[in-house]
Amino acid sequence: MELIIITSLILLNGFFALSEIALISSSTARLEHKSAAGSEGARFALKLLDQPEKFLSAIQIGITVIGIISGAYGGLSFADDLTRFFLSHNIFVIHAGIISLAIVITLITYFSIVIGELVPKTFAMNNSESIAVVVAPVIYILTKIAYPIVAFLSLSTKLLLKIMLVKDTKKSSLTEDELRMMIKVAKKEGIITGREAEIHHNLFRFFDRKAEQIMTRRSDIIWLDINDKKDIIEKEIMESSHSKFPVCNNNLDNTIGIITLKDYIDNKNKKNFNLKNILRPVIMIPESSEPLKILDKFKKEKCHFAMVIDEYGSVQGMITLHDLSENIFGNLPDIGEESDPQIVKRNENSYLIDGETQIDVLSEFIDIKDFRKRNDAYSTIAGYILDKTGHIAHTGDSFKVDGYTVEVVDIDGLRIDKVMISKIKEKKKKKEVSGFNKKTE
Repeated sequence: MELIIITSLILLNGFFALSEIALISSSTARLEHKSAAGSEGARFALKLLDQPEKFLSAIQIGITVIGIISGAYGGLSFADDLTRFFLSHNIFVIHAGIISLAIVITLITYFSIVIGELVPKTFAMNNSESIAVVVAPVIYILTKIAYPIVAFLSLSTKLLLKIMLVKDTKKSSLTEDELRMMIKVAKKEGIITGREAEIHHNLFRFFDRKAEQIMTRRSDIIWLDINDKKDIIEKEIMESSHSKFPVCNNNLDNTIGIITLKDYIDNKNKKNFNLKNILRPVIMIPESSEPLKILDKFKKEKCHFAMVIDEYGSVQGMITLHDLSENIFGNLPDIGEESDPQIVKRNENSYLIDGETQIDVLSEFIDIKDFRKRNDAYSTIAGYILDKTGHIAHTGDSFKVDGYTVEVVDIDGLRIDKVMISKIKEKKKKKEVSGFNKKTE
C-alpha cells in the first residue's frame, strides 16, 4: 500500500512538472490557431497563459505539498519496514534504522528527480503544444480551486516585499538582444533562411540610424544647374548612371526641385520645353531625422526625395525612398545603376571595403572591438580612419587595430574610396601595439 501511495505521489509530481513546462513553452500563435480550429484544450491553455502567475503558483503549491507528503510519509513507512527486514535477517543489526532511512531517502529522491521531474519536463519541451491542450483543462480547474491559497500567498509576498522596500517593477518579457539571439537560433536551426535573418537584423539597425548615416553625401551628389544650357544639362543626365537629379539655382544649397530621367526623356523634345515645368517638389529634412519620420514625411508630402541639411541650413546630402529600402533589403540597383557591393570578401582573412561603408554594418562582418565603440565623430570607415590618423589620408597609409591591418588602397581626390582590412597572421605570441604607419615613397 505504501509503495502505491509513493508511486502515485511521484507520478502526480511528474504531471505538474509536465504541465508547467508544456504551458510555458507553448507558442501562443500555435495555440490560437488550434483554438480557432475548435480545440477546447487550446482555449483553456490561452486563458492560463493570459495570467501565468496564477497557474504557476497553483502548480508550485501542488509540487510543494507532494514533496512534503512523499518525504514525510514515505521516509517513515518504508524506513520502518526496511529496518524490520534487516533485523529479521540479522543485516546491519547495529545501524539498521539509520541505513534504512538513508536507503529510502536516496531511492525516493532518485525516482522523484528522474520520473517526477527530468523525464516529464524533457518530454514536455519536445511536445509542448500537444501536451498543453491535454493538461490545460485540468490545470485550469486546479487553479480555480487553489485560487484562495494563491491569492493569500500573493498578498503575503507583496506585503513582505513592501516591508523590505523592494519596488514591484514590471520588466519587459523580451529584450532586443534576446530577440536578436532568437533570430540567430532560428537561422541556425533552419526555421528561417539566412536572407530572412539578414533582413530582421537590418530592421533593428534601421530604427537606430539617422538621416546622416543613410544619405548620399554632398560630395557624391550629381546635380543640375537650372541656369545651364539645355545641351549641357542633357549631357550631364545622359552620362550619369542615376535616375533622379536635384535641380539647383547656382549651387546645391539652393535646390529648387528634382527631375527624373523618365520625365526628362518624355518631355525634352516637346515644343517650348522648360526644365522648370517638369520639376518635382523636394523637401528638406535635418541630419538627425529618424528613418520612420522620413518615411512618414514622404507619405504625407507624396514625395520620395529629400535634401538633408545641417543646423545652418546647408545641404549635406540627399536621401530617397530607394536609400531607405536598401538599408532593410540590402543593395537594390536603381534604374541604369550598376550594383557595387560595399564589402567584398577577398579570402578568409581580408576584405575590400568602400570608404562610405557604415561602421555598424562593418562590425557585423569583421570582429574589431574598436568598431563597436559608439563615436559621434564618424559613422563610416573613411571617417574612422581620419579620426584615428588625425590627418588627410594617402594611398598606402595603414595602421593596426585588434589583430587587423587597416590600409587605404584608393583615394578619389581627398576622399577615401577603398580600404583593405586584413587579419594579421600570428607567427609568434606577441602583444600587439596599435599604431599608425605612413608609407614612405
